[in-house]
Amino acid sequence: MHQHLKHNANANHTLLIGPWDHVGSQARPAPELRGYGVDAVAVQPINDIIYQWMDHILKGAPRPALLADRINYQLMGSNTWQHAPSLAAAAPDTLRFYLRPAKSNSAGLLATTAPRSVSAQVQTVDFADRKSMNNASYYPSPIIRDALDTGGAPIYTSAVLTNDFDLVGHFGADLKIRINKRDVDIGLILYEQTADGRYFHLGYFLGRASYVDDPTKRKLLKPGEVATLAIRKSRMTAKRLAAGSRLVLVADVNKNAFAQVNHDTGKDVSDESIADAGEPLRMEWLGDSVLLVPGRAVGASPNTRLK
Repeated sequence: MHQHLKHNANANHTLLIGPWDHVGSQARPAPELRGYGVDAVAVQPINDIIYQWMDHILKGAPRPALLADRINYQLMGSNTWQHAPSLAAAAPDTLRFYLRPAKSNSAGLLATTAPRSVSAQVQTVDFADRKSMNNASYYPSPIIRDALDTGGAPIYTSAVLTNDFDLVGHFGADLKIRINKRDVDIGLILYEQTADGRYFHLGYFLGRASYVDDPTKRKLLKPGEVATLAIRKSRMTAKRLAAGSRLVLVADVNKNAFAQVNHDTGKDVSDESIADAGEPLRMEWLGDSVLLVPGRAVGASPNTRLK
């Protein structure tokens, strides 16, 4: 949809999106999805709506009631459908958090103020080690977890939200990193930690640093120099974050049995092997990196900065 509108601002494009999996988006969704009991209004007769839409477009029949505007999304946690003329209109506010590094063994902080001086959270990943994995839990299965197994990856937690916030859209980041190699595969996972301590998977980003700027042209990083990566391609999410919750970000290097391993040499990754592992990757997650969470504020919250 972004690409469609990017190249044709007047494109006749209508979005219908809900908390469904691949099958649920083509038939009546199940009332439970990977451990999450969806809101009752999310269980819709999708096939009926599809045919109503076809009748509307091809035969001039009335527009399906659920498609009240260009953007139609189910806001998880509110048991409502929301409608807006554009994604920008659906998410007029943005929460901005800086990735403040952890002290000793504590978690890092999603801070609402910029750091006075920039420090870094350091992570070391040995690509010659095939017994351990990194970023193995990025896929939302289950969607709700009692605890996180980060495998030692950096984790950042916000202060408690004092007001509800409707997260709508895809989270992003202006990520600043420094590595001792020429490339790195990055995984970011965003959770809502609810008041009862459980973790609700909100979305994830998985991508290769050298292709973040341009997916058609590889741009390698320079060892020892700071690289700024504009992360904007996570999946869309729509959920009411309840007052009393926290946001939690897990930042990791992608190295696991479910994906191609980028040994970060700068060669074609398809031609690399474990023989290219070399010295361990030293990843520095810099504290002036910014997490961007789009949505709509429900009341004013002193724990967040809204833009």
